[in-house]
Amino acid sequence: PHGRFQVFKKVKNVGLVRSIVGAWYPINENSFAAFFEDDLEVSPYWFKWTYKALGAYYFVPNRHPKLIGLSLYRPIHDELTVKYFDPQTGNR
Repeated sequence: PHGRFQVFKKVKNVGLVRSIVGAWYPINENSFAAFFEDDLEVSPYWFKWTYKALGAYYFVPNRHPKLIGLSLYRPIHDELTVKYFDPQTGNR
């Protein structure tokens, strides 16, 4: 049901971020992945929302070139710069 896959075993702990970043490589422009932590429970509507969001924002003729992800939570912490920000206003 999931298609082909390949397992890559790490010989040492590389941390959460490196584990996620190295866990999946897209095979083409229309490849997508979802990453969940082991203690996360998603809504039964999660896939429906994601599918509709991709249709509304990704599979459109003039999609924005900076679209890199869809999220169902409100991030308040920028992990790259270690700063808090307001996604509504962009204030850091």
